[in-house]
Amino acid sequence: MGPSAATMHLELEAVRAAERDGWWIVTEVDDFTPSFSVDMRSRPTRAAPEGDLYRLRVTCDSYRALPPAFDYVDIETGALNSKRSAPAKFGDSFINEHGGVPVICHQFNRNAYGQGRIHGDWANTGDWERTAGNLTCLVAMLSAIRGRLLLEGYVGPMGPRS
Repeated sequence: MGPSAATMHLELEAVRAAERDGWWIVTEVDDFTPSFSVDMRSRPTRAAPEGDLYRLRVTCDSYRALPPAFDYVDIETGALNSKRSAPAKFGDSFINEHGGVPVICHQFNRNAYGQGRIHGDWANTGDWERTAGNLTCLVAMLSAIRGRLLLEGYVGPMGPRS
């Protein structure tokens, strides 16, 4: 196991503690990549009385030197970042889209950085911990994402439900 996987596993202890509290379910852990997937539910809505189910793949290669990459996964097809796999934007720009692709718009998400991304102006991913506020560990990042799914303004997925 490389250093990124070891760091991921250390932080997964806190992620699994929150899992026991019912916040989410860790569905896959891959030491080779290293990455893991998490399923989490939104608040109930008229269209989804049980809440919508979302899956995130969190890729932690080069993690702590670089932020992890968060991708929404279509639970039925396995496709990454389809509109139906991600919540619709509401309120602030935390959940957003760029070029038709859903993205979590925060310094802790490597997918928000770089040329052709939503924040091409965020050039220094190596400085992410200084700019990410208190969202610098995996459990805090996942808690921020889950918190958005529980807000009163939550409206459902970006694309049509299956």
